[in-house]
Amino acid sequence: HPRDANSHNALARWYRGRNELEKAEERLVQAYQWDTANPRWLWERGQLLDSMDRHDEAREIYQQIVEGEWAVGLQSYVEQAKEALNKR
Repeated sequence: HPRDANSHNALARWYRGRNELEKAEERLVQAYQWDTANPRWLWERGQLLDSMDRHDEAREIYQQIVEGEWAVGLQSYVEQAKEALNKR
């Protein structure tokens, strides 16, 4: 059981590579629980959900990113989430 967001993200990538997408999503949920100050984990999960054709759930994640308060250096995720929402 990894104790940091980066380790959970690494596991998510590994599961994704094995096409075990549900397990990959679980790891991304855990990553965000370890690091709620970083929208990266939400962004990664939104992208994964989109790839799984779970677009409504992805949209909710993107909206969460847009509405969140993030450090200045993490604003690129907000812009990416806005773009993803505008594509729908």
